[in-house]
Order: sequence, then C-alpha cells, then structure tokens
Amino acid sequence: MLNIYCGKTLFDGYKHLMKRLQENKKTNLFASHIFVVPDRFSMACEKDIFEYLGIESTFDIKVLTMSRFASQLIGNNAGVLSKAVSAMIIQKILIDNKKSLKCFYKTRLTSGFAKELFETINQLKSCNIKPEDIVIQEQDFLAQKLTDIKFVFEKYEEYLRQNGLIDSADKFALFEAKLPQNKELKDSCIYISHFDSFTRQGYAIVKRFLTQAKQVNISVAKSEGGVNAHLYLNDVYSNIIAIADALEIEPNIFECEDKLSYEFEHMKNNLFAFRPKKLELKNNNLSLSC
Repeated sequence: MLNIYCGKTLFDGYKHLMKRLQENKKTNLFASHIFVVPDRFSMACEKDIFEYLGIESTFDIKVLTMSRFASQLIGNNAGVLSKAVSAMIIQKILIDNKKSLKCFYKTRLTSGFAKELFETINQLKSCNIKPEDIVIQEQDFLAQKLTDIKFVFEKYEEYLRQNGLIDSADKFALFEAKLPQNKELKDSCIYISHFDSFTRQGYAIVKRFLTQAKQVNISVAKSEGGVNAHLYLNDVYSNIIAIADALEIEPNIFECEDKLSYEFEHMKNNLFAFRPKKLELKNNNLSLSC
C-alpha cells in the first residue's frame, strides 16, 4: 500500500504521517515502523514522535537516514570508504597519471581539487552513470575536461575493484540490491519525509520499499499553480507516481494543506511570488504586501 501526503510545505504532509503512525500503532499489523528522513532532520523527528505519541520509550519505531539504514542492512564491516579516503585515492591517481591528463595537469595539485573531483564522480555514480556511458564527441575545452573526468573515473573504479573496496555510491547500490533479503521489511511500515529530491539511486531504493514493505507513506511538497507555483518542481511527487504506475500500484493521495489565519495564509501564498497580491487589513488600517 502506498499513501502520498501532499502539501504546500513538507511539514503539511509530515503532520499527517504522525497521525498515520498513531493509527497504525493501534492496529498492531506492523512488526516495526521505520521513518526515513534526511540526516539534518533525524533528531527532530525522534523528538516529534515521542511528543506526538506521548511515550517515553519504544522498541518498534526507528528513525533512520538512508545512509544509516544502508549500514544496518549491509553491516558495518563492509569496508565502505569515507569521502576523505576516496579523495586521497583520487589524488593518488592524479599524481601517478599526470602525463595522461589534458586539462587537469596544472590543477591536479590544487588544494581541495581531488575532493571536488571525487564529488563529481560520486554524483555520476549516484545517477547510475558509468565511465563507459560518458561519450565525448567534440574537441573543445569542455571535451578535454570530460576526457580527464572519464579517465580518472575509470582509474578510480579500477582501483576499487582490484582492492575489493566500495565507496558511498556503491554502498547505496548494494543497499538497494540487498533490500529484498530483509525479512523485517516485509512486515514493516515505511514513512518517508522531508526529501525535496532524490538521486536515481534514491528512487531505486524507494521502489524497493514499495515492493518489499507492507505499507509506504511519503510526504511531498506539491502545487497545482498559483502565484507561488514557480517554487514547486513537483519532482518527487511526479517520480513517485511514475514508479507506482510502473509497479501497477494504485496510490492513495491525500491533500494536506493546513489553513492558517487570514494574514498568515496571505503571506504563505505570496511571500515568494513574482506578482504578489496586496492585502488590506481594514481593522488596523494597514496594508500587507509581500
């Protein structure tokens, strides 16, 4: 079962996830409840759960980041490289292969360059792009950059493969592949909140949740128009709907916009608008324009 909670802010749907948690706890149909949130929100989410449910302890509710969830499933002994170590490997490749570089020959020793190059490679991997997928057709300056990125990318993947190592991007790929083996997930309820976007790997993991978990609940920010429409890409909502369609799952969609008082509702709808509307506050002889 898939429940999608839509609101103009992520907090709108998040409040309803708490209500769903409370209702699901009463049914005793789930062995565990797993909240998946960004790292910056994990502690606040734990606090909200205890306050909303009015409990002091729990054994069947977990708040996890994607990274922490992956570590629990694949184990802490998997030998996942830290970003610092990955950057050092990139630095070694740049030093050992300086004569093969076309664009990065002079910048290879610049402070922080190896780290930035690793971030680029990591982003490519998180989008499931392999070195052989990078096709270079032009001969301009950009093509020289891409040539060096592809070269370092190939050498980096070769180094990891020869030494039996995995980095953070490989960790999520392994996590996604091992999710079907997680027996606990089959009787669990997943709650996903406060993500304004996912990588391609992230969507693959969400797809696994939909096929393996007993129930998945997700809150998204969505807008059908209005003066603030340019703020909403509806990216997460559209992609989750597409995944559900591919899996032939009929989602339950809930509109969760909370109404504020007159003045604050106006501010919410017009604060970032290109052409904000003016609100006359007749009682106080004031004019409010965002």
